[in-house]
Amino acid sequence: MMKNMIVHIPHASLYIPQEYKRAALISQKELEQENRFMCDYKIDQLLEDKSQSIIFPYSRLYCDVERFKDVVSEALRLRHLCR
Repeated sequence: MMKNMIVHIPHASLYIPQEYKRAALISQKELEQENRFMCDYKIDQLLEDKSQSIIFPYSRLYCDVERFKDVVSEALRLRHLCR
């Protein structure tokens, strides 16, 4: 791997805190299925050297670090990406 590259892996984790799981409006089985579907499961294991990587420790169902705080900013970002 190149020495000056940082690898960002925001959606590899399946970890959801217990208090959030208990508050979910869907069954635990549905939550687990959705969690596995939405994550980039084990992508972080493709890296031999994780020293220059940013691997977010929570499931995107709990906290998606690539989302904006408001819908308008998110919509503008998506529109920009689709050009």
